[in-house]
Amino acid sequence: MITLATVQAEAVRDTAANLDKVIRFSEEAAAAKAAAVCFPEAFLTGYFPEDAVSTAISADCTLLDEVKYTAQRLNIDILVGFFERFGDELFITHGVFRPDGKSFLYRKTHLGEKESRIFSSGRSLDLFELSCGMKIGFQLCVETHFPRITETLSLKGAQVIFAPHAVPAAAGSRKTVWGKYIPARSYDNRVYFACCNHSGEHFGGGCMITAPNGDIIASDFDSSEALVTFDADIGLLSKYRIGGSHRFRYYPRLLKGDICL
Repeated sequence: MITLATVQAEAVRDTAANLDKVIRFSEEAAAAKAAAVCFPEAFLTGYFPEDAVSTAISADCTLLDEVKYTAQRLNIDILVGFFERFGDELFITHGVFRPDGKSFLYRKTHLGEKESRIFSSGRSLDLFELSCGMKIGFQLCVETHFPRITETLSLKGAQVIFAPHAVPAAAGSRKTVWGKYIPARSYDNRVYFACCNHSGEHFGGGCMITAPNGDIIASDFDSSEALVTFDADIGLLSKYRIGGSHRFRYYPRLLKGDICL
C-alpha cells in the first residue's frame, strides 16, 4: 500500500497566501505518511483566467523554489498547479516537485472554450514518476471528459491519474457529476483516479478517489477545506497488469482507426 493525498481548498488572489496553504496541507499530508499530495488546478496563482496575464509565473520563479524546498523538507512529492508564462505563451500547468530536487511539468493539452482564448495548449500527454515509484498522469478539469486521454495514459503505464479541478459551484454537485463517469474511467482503464476541486465562495469543493475496480474508496464533498488520503494498492494494480501491460485485451483497448486490435 502507498498512501497518497488530495486537497480541496480555496485559492485567492494572493500567491503568498496560497503558498502558505500549500505548505500547511503538505505538512498535514506528510504527518499522515502520504508519499504525495495533490492540489486543485492552478492553485498557486489562483484560478482566475481574467488575471492570467498579470498573475502567470515562470517555472524558475522564487514561489516554486519555496514549493521545492517544502518537498525536500517534508520528504513528500507536491503536485500543484499554476498559470505559467513561457516566452510569449501562457499555459495552465501542473507541477510535480520531488524531495530529490527533480521537478516535472504538465501543460494542459485540452482547454475549455474560455480557456482557449487566453492559454496555449500543451503538446504532450506525459507520465511522471513519483518518489515512491508510482507512475502518474494528469487530466485537468475538463480533460476528464475525454475518455481517450485516460486510455492513452493507462496504455502508457499510468497507475494513478490525478484530476485537479477548478469547477464553479454553479456547474453542479461534484458528487453527482463525478459519480456519473469517474468510476467508469477507473474501471475501463484499470487505474486509480483522484479528483480534487477548489472550495470557497465560488467553487463547490469536492475530492473523490476511485480504484481500478471502479469502487469509490475515499471522498469528501463538504465545501470546507480538507485533506483526503487514500491507499493505492499495488497488489490490486498487479491483478490487472503483467509487467506494466494490461492483462485484459479490452481494458483498455488498442485502436487502429475504428478497428479493435
